[in-house]
Amino acid sequence: MAYKPPDSFDFSKGETWPNWIRRFERFRTLTELNEKEDITQINTLIYTMGDQAEDILNSFKLNETQFNRRVQNEHESVEEFITSLYMLAEHCEYGNLHDQMIRDRIVVGLIDANVSQKLQLDPDLTFKKAQDIV
Repeated sequence: MAYKPPDSFDFSKGETWPNWIRRFERFRTLTELNEKEDITQINTLIYTMGDQAEDILNSFKLNETQFNRRVQNEHESVEEFITSLYMLAEHCEYGNLHDQMIRDRIVVGLIDANVSQKLQLDPDLTFKKAQDIV
């Protein structure tokens, strides 16, 4: 059965937050979103809240510090980890180094130490090759 998420949050009515978040929590449980990876839950929350939530998130000016500290979480898939890196890198000014920075963050941020070491020992490692290996 498909469940409809709550309507977008009305930021002009902050007092409705407790009810809105309770409704979103019910939606998370009914759809089993609460069992998904954190990044999926966060993206669903921001998407459900609406355009203004996206604007607020962008106003946080996430920077290279968050990107450089990002590591794969225990129950996070490699795909979700890479997606998260892409999202964080959007707010960094890496220019032509964009893919190289993501590649390097994948190498040092992986939970699997064996795969990380294999990537580190490859002198010709490209972003594409790192993605294929992980």
